[in-house]
Amino acid sequence: MNPTQDINLIEEALGLAAENLGDITKPVMENYYAKYPQVRATFTELSLNKAKEMEGEMVTQTIYSLMAIIQNPIVTKIMLQEAIVNHLYLKISLEHFNGLIDSTTDVIIGVLDNGLSDNIAALNHVRHRLKDVVAMAYSNIQNRLVINSD
Repeated sequence: MNPTQDINLIEEALGLAAENLGDITKPVMENYYAKYPQVRATFTELSLNKAKEMEGEMVTQTIYSLMAIIQNPIVTKIMLQEAIVNHLYLKISLEHFNGLIDSTTDVIIGVLDNGLSDNIAALNHVRHRLKDVVAMAYSNIQNRLVINSD
């Protein structure tokens, strides 16, 4: 697949998810918290008791990143590096960061039927590409930063 084809397939999948679910934040976060229940308290604490707003922002950023890694990979890598520095400082693990990518992608794929295998393949391709970029950034940043463990 080429980038334009991936974008079109993912946009179609996002449209179907919106038609079937409306705002996907709630099902994404339900999926995420089911896998990582301990993260719910982190969202509440870091959001200053405005977890719903923060959840919406995080899901929106994840969808943006899934599209942007195709359209503008270099800018996306730079943007993610800045976000990852903040996440490391807040002691957000790579597993939890990638968990939101997986939960977002899984919810979108969950509304697609088997006849949309190209859409599913595109979503899985971009998911793995984004997670690879995130993993590399986490590793590079951890090697360069000294995080205060206090």
